[in-house]
Amino acid sequence: MVRVAAPGGRILIVTWCHRVLTPENPKLSDDEQALLDRICEAYCLPKWCSIADYVQIAGIINVILVLTSLLRTVSSTPD
Repeated sequence: MVRVAAPGGRILIVTWCHRVLTPENPKLSDDEQALLDRICEAYCLPKWCSIADYVQIAGIINVILVLTSLLRTVSSTPD
């Protein structure tokens, strides 16, 4: 994915994410998973993941900085 951008370029990822999983709460509830499965079926979406999963997948500092900035923006947005 990063090879697509010119040196110094940016990649924008637009996605729907579920909440970040923690050691205290390591999986989605059955109700949450059922709802996400229904949405995936209705819109032909791939499996959902969290922003933390994208950070792990990317493994590249510039991509992580963009995702971290996005996380701060989303976290500061009122419900």
